[in-house]
Amino acid sequence: MKKFKERLIDYIYSRNGMDGLTQFVVYLALVILVVSAVFDVKVLYFSGIGLVIYMYFRFFSPADGRRARENAVFMKGLNWLVLQFFKAYNRAREERIYKFTRCPNCGFKAKIRRGRGLQKIHCEKCRIYYEMKA
Repeated sequence: MKKFKERLIDYIYSRNGMDGLTQFVVYLALVILVVSAVFDVKVLYFSGIGLVIYMYFRFFSPADGRRARENAVFMKGLNWLVLQFFKAYNRAREERIYKFTRCPNCGFKAKIRRGRGLQKIHCEKCRIYYEMKA
């Protein structure tokens, strides 16, 4: 029995395990399976089952680097997507307080406070002054 336990521990230790992409696949499969159960759509059901099979494939595949590279590409794309979301969120929040303008000479972006009338703006890139109404 001890030999079986040691072999099982060695087998699990040499596997890929649960990384970010596998977690995403699990959650996506769960959502798809719930939606397929609610709306009784067979295509979604089989898609969810396929994702569960893919999750097990990733989970139990040998840790040889290919799954790690796939996970690295996924995490890079996910981080980019999250960054774009927060940039858009912060920009929309700042739109209430600031007006975003561009320098007429070089096109450099600047922001000026709203509700202050005609303002004199100094471009940080080309060092000119221009006026703009907020």
